[in-house]
Amino acid sequence: MVSVITLLGGFVFAQEQAGELRGIVKEEQGEPLPGVAVSATSAALMGQATAVTDQSGRYRLLRLPPGKYTITFSLAGFATIIRQEVQIILGRTLALDIVMKPAALNAETIVIGQAPVVDVTKSATTYDITKENFNKLPRGRDFESIIYIASGVNQETAQLNGTSFDGASSSENMYYFDGMNTTHIQYGYAGQGMVFENVDEVQVKDSGYEAQYGGSMGGVINIITRSGGNQYHGEALVYFESSHLTGGERPNLLLDPYNTENADYVTYLKDYHSLYEVGFNLGGYMIKDKLWFFGSFIPNSQITKRTGVFADLPTSNAQFKQTQRADRASLKLTFQPLSRLRMNLSFNNDYSQFRGSLPTQDGLSDPNYDYSQDGRNYPKWTASFNADFTASNNLLINVRAGRYRGNTYSIVDPPPDPRYYFIYSNVDMPGVPADMVHGADWHSYPYDSGWAYKRDIEARWSASIDATYFMNLAGEHALKAGFNWDRNQRDTWWALAHDYYYFYWGVDYSSPNLGNVPTKYGYFEAVDPAGDIYAPNTDRYSFYVQDSWTIFKRLTLNVGVRAEKESYPSFVDPTSLTAKEHPELLNDFIKFGFGDKIAPRLGFALDILGTADLRCSEAMVSTMTS
Repeated sequence: MVSVITLLGGFVFAQEQAGELRGIVKEEQGEPLPGVAVSATSAALMGQATAVTDQSGRYRLLRLPPGKYTITFSLAGFATIIRQEVQIILGRTLALDIVMKPAALNAETIVIGQAPVVDVTKSATTYDITKENFNKLPRGRDFESIIYIASGVNQETAQLNGTSFDGASSSENMYYFDGMNTTHIQYGYAGQGMVFENVDEVQVKDSGYEAQYGGSMGGVINIITRSGGNQYHGEALVYFESSHLTGGERPNLLLDPYNTENADYVTYLKDYHSLYEVGFNLGGYMIKDKLWFFGSFIPNSQITKRTGVFADLPTSNAQFKQTQRADRASLKLTFQPLSRLRMNLSFNNDYSQFRGSLPTQDGLSDPNYDYSQDGRNYPKWTASFNADFTASNNLLINVRAGRYRGNTYSIVDPPPDPRYYFIYSNVDMPGVPADMVHGADWHSYPYDSGWAYKRDIEARWSASIDATYFMNLAGEHALKAGFNWDRNQRDTWWALAHDYYYFYWGVDYSSPNLGNVPTKYGYFEAVDPAGDIYAPNTDRYSFYVQDSWTIFKRLTLNVGVRAEKESYPSFVDPTSLTAKEHPELLNDFIKFGFGDKIAPRLGFALDILGTADLRCSEAMVSTMTS
């Protein structure tokens, strides 16, 4: 029997990879100052970003990579103002207003840390964690361990199958590396991992999405990888963990496998576990202010040793070992061929594997199975390209493209025999052959070992373009429009190779049709060989328009609309008898046009006191499907 599943559609386009700074420059009497030269410099920025204030004194510095900046304001006849340590945050539009005073030639004022620069224009709820804060927070080795500091984000493995945002299931989340979607197509968890040494910033967005975002009903996790710079920097690391550094095993209350009416506390023998991680990274420049690079290679190796105890055959007790390996590598090139054109190209690899499986600690595994033969490989990688072109002080154009690919495959074929599993024990049951006497939960080999994984490839292509235009009309407008294409591909061949038998010893059989059927020994259930064998793909197109309208300094209204077009192909084999008898089943079984999926957005951000200490924001997301 072959079962099939749909490709789950979850898309959030146009991920932020930079921030913005804007504001108004005035003289002491409150009149706007046109013609003020504004420049921004940072170790995160190639060269410098520049702007000139317009007739209303407004300036905008667009697409600034996250980091700390020095902002300079200069105009003949006024004291130059230098604002240091201005933190640009991923996806934020920050406001920095300046008052300039007349002064003698070459006079300047340096300001450090005066009045926090905040974003009062966004209605979305966003948390940004920079690399400067990684070591100040409790975390593990992978980026996902830090996202739980955001309110409403919890690990809900049992009920919601992973990370939950405000009660949503893990399948409703989206994960991005440098703007490329790396979310697992079917289950929605992070399709690829990344250690903190390769991460520059983590952005967690959990509500209030503008029209440029679509598909996610949970949270959006956006990862920006590290870049090079005009100075060389690097580090070597050694990370080690061991079971010798942990406490002993705790007792577990377990049912007696030979008499499930009894329970007792059992303390398992402790596994020996060790992990070694040795790696390095290096960043710098090939051409100053023109071509930067960052690269890293951080592999790790894990070993787990277990004393296998077999209740049915204690003479087979032995030592078993499982090894795991992960090769994580990152490469990023940032180049600026023109003063108005900045591009980056990144590649992130996350290959892992395991060799050998382990018998269960409860002693109910089969000692005759060769646990050393098991193993799987998990190659995964992401590549992305991003280009920003500042056409004018009012117009910004962004182009993105990327590719994600993951796979799972076994290194050996499944065992040649069916799998047997005892739901109940048959110990002390008369008439049962000695070689079939086992306790409850006994099994002939591990569950996963019976599955044949020839391949489980998930791949995604993505390309998009958007433009942002700034204008003044009854306030300040940031008009944005964009178009995106995404293709999801799945090529799967994994199946249960043999029957799985579940034995219910010592109980009668009961069913709605037959009622209660007395048995002498019990009964068994058989699961026929089954699996997923298919290779479909689906395309999705979307476009959106939105406006962030700052009506006055304290109030910003965010309005927009997006439309999507998508189709999901038939899973029916064109050569099959089913296709011949029902040719209509070869048509796309899900199909939406642009007029079928329209999502208007409305949100606002209000700085109640005018100090950014107390803010109110709200957003409404609505999807209309005909």
